[in-house]
Amino acid sequence: MFTTFRIGLFVTILFAYNNISLANLPECGKKYHRTEQRLKSLEIKVDENRSWQINSIRIITDSSHLIPNKLKKKFNSKIIFHFYNSPSCELRAKMRVHGNFKDHIFYKDGKIFQSLDVSLLSGNINNITKFKLLLKETRGNFEDEIFITELLRSLDFLAPRTKIVNVKLDQKNIEMIFQEKISKEFLEFNKRREGPILEGDEKYMMKYASRVKNNPGINWYEIHEQFKLGKKIQLSKQTNSSWSIKNQKFTITSLDALSKLNQIYLEYMYNFSFDNNAYSILDYNMNNYLLSQGNKKKELRLNIFNNLVLAANGHHMFYGNNRKFYWNSFEGFFEPIYYDGNLGIDKKFSKLNKPFSADYDISIKKTKLLINQINKDNFYQQLSKNNLSIKKEKVLSKFRQININLDIIEEIFLENKKEEFFNINFKNTNKLTSNYNDNLNAQQKNIKLVKFDTNLEQSNFSFFLCEKFSEKCLKKIDLDNVQIRKLLEGNFILNNNDIQFFSRLNNVNKDFSKIKFDNEFFNDVTFYYNNGVTYTFDKANKTFSINQISQTGRAYFVNGSIKNISIKFNGDRNFFEKKNLNQYDHRTLTGCLSIINVELKKLEISSINSNCEDGINIIKSKGHIKKLKSQNSLFDGIDLDFSNLLIENVEVGNSLNDCIDFSGGDYQIKNSYFTNCGDKGISVGENSLLNISQTKISSANIGIASKDSSKIAIENSDISETENCLAAYNKKQEFGGGEIVINNSLCKKFLNANLLDEYSKIEIKNNL
Repeated sequence: MFTTFRIGLFVTILFAYNNISLANLPECGKKYHRTEQRLKSLEIKVDENRSWQINSIRIITDSSHLIPNKLKKKFNSKIIFHFYNSPSCELRAKMRVHGNFKDHIFYKDGKIFQSLDVSLLSGNINNITKFKLLLKETRGNFEDEIFITELLRSLDFLAPRTKIVNVKLDQKNIEMIFQEKISKEFLEFNKRREGPILEGDEKYMMKYASRVKNNPGINWYEIHEQFKLGKKIQLSKQTNSSWSIKNQKFTITSLDALSKLNQIYLEYMYNFSFDNNAYSILDYNMNNYLLSQGNKKKELRLNIFNNLVLAANGHHMFYGNNRKFYWNSFEGFFEPIYYDGNLGIDKKFSKLNKPFSADYDISIKKTKLLINQINKDNFYQQLSKNNLSIKKEKVLSKFRQININLDIIEEIFLENKKEEFFNINFKNTNKLTSNYNDNLNAQQKNIKLVKFDTNLEQSNFSFFLCEKFSEKCLKKIDLDNVQIRKLLEGNFILNNNDIQFFSRLNNVNKDFSKIKFDNEFFNDVTFYYNNGVTYTFDKANKTFSINQISQTGRAYFVNGSIKNISIKFNGDRNFFEKKNLNQYDHRTLTGCLSIINVELKKLEISSINSNCEDGINIIKSKGHIKKLKSQNSLFDGIDLDFSNLLIENVEVGNSLNDCIDFSGGDYQIKNSYFTNCGDKGISVGENSLLNISQTKISSANIGIASKDSSKIAIENSDISETENCLAAYNKKQEFGGGEIVINNSLCKKFLNANLLDEYSKIEIKNNL
């Protein structure tokens, strides 16, 4: 009765403010532009505002400290975005309340304020399609949230774009934190190829904590006790499972990554579960040695990430349930993603969570060096673009305080070093699984486990249902894509039983071998190759040859620099003629030959008879290539992603799809020739810039295509035998249109000169 009366009272008050009139404006993010639109504010109108208000009131009046999942309903909305440097625009969206606890919603002076989770139904804001609008108080010191996310990104760590915006909803205005969600677009913006995004599965923690009722104050002690129970049986899950079911290779990649991460969570649980442990569950981090998969350089980088967040008192982010990771399949390690640090740089720093490396002090010195090398003027300007009103001296004081906190971290480490509580790789996992099994029994949780087995050569995999941690997982089960997604997401129920994905059924043999090169041609470069290729390195002739001996043969170079040599991939013509459709590798490699995060100096690179998605794939690299050549490709000849390259000469022939494909970078080509391209001669997308001095294209569906916020500038082009000489258009929601500008254009033997949509631009200064 009381609750009904209270809801009625709220409705009477709140509905008085529901007189919003929003004008019809252009759709955001569709027109071509490469400059960032600086967001100032936004207005929101919910279509079914009465239902939205009632739902909000039910959240506030619910007896739990948590926001019930049943009340996290999505509502259709219209949002107007206002910018400092461009006209206003509007988009349709779906919106719901965000957050687990009720610190994300409050009632004041007849109005309800709440954090929001927003998904745009079309268009984008600076390539963002999903974002959160957070109450500032939910992220500790909001200035530090913006400061640290910007600092991490400046050092190429994964952190969401974050800024302050003014939000108007139901005639009430409030400053909120605008923060992009961890999604496909987030990975692309940070120059990572789409792959598994993983996090701690906190469903049991939240289920247990929901038992604690308002008294009316928050009983944090009891919530913490319930959290402890949930933490002892939590594993991990994948949040972007839709990517995983695109093909079987991606499914194997996801299952393999989740299997590895679950083992790390078992070790994390064991640390605070054994009897003689005097530490709280809040005193432990994930094990960076294990997250780096034993790679010392990656462990150092993960330690630096920890230092930056901890120096801002971001311990909250390191709780197992708050952790988020990107599985970097190329290099085989878990990249940490910053999320919800509840930061306070000026708070007194008091503890360093365990475990840590025996040489952890090296990472502290390296962190200080990186911070001191940052251009503080440029950094301050970027903070201003994020709408953070802060004086430069205060920014400098934050840097000084971080250095002070790093000194304290170093002191605490040296004191604790005597305890020898360092990273330990538990090779014998029996005690870890036994501990987890004991935790399940103690809580009387009858969870059934699923393991998987796979054949990497054939891309086959099978699922087996297990009785807890019994090795006799003999019951094979068939799962469709919907069930696989639920299994990866941690919400699969079968015959009224919770089903938890756990690990591989058997250990897998190493799929790639690796060798380190460090000489006059290679500087700190790692070469990976599978058993489908052989290689030779002729130093005298400066030639590195890779020869394919099976259909799945692949090789790739990672990190460091390569100079003054020729790299050749020689595919077997027999495999090419068989039209093998294994386009992707389970490491998400698309190239028969791939070059990843390498500085290139005066190289010649070639591929012949490629049966992969790309003959040559260069990713996140920079430098100078003298000659780039591809002949005979079942799919794309050359694919360049997230790179900054100057290429003197390019030659591609006989590609059954695109001859050359550019995405997410800045590229310059002097001379190029493309012939017999199944689809496009030159394809440029995903916010790329391409400058070409001379190009000749013969026989293609589309000669040159610019799409998705990309620009192509050409001095001289000669295109013949095409259906469309030029095309500029928008394809993906997170981008706008394309632009092509040609000084001297010759187009002959074509059906259509131009293919152009309303969002794009083609400008030809001189038709020859």
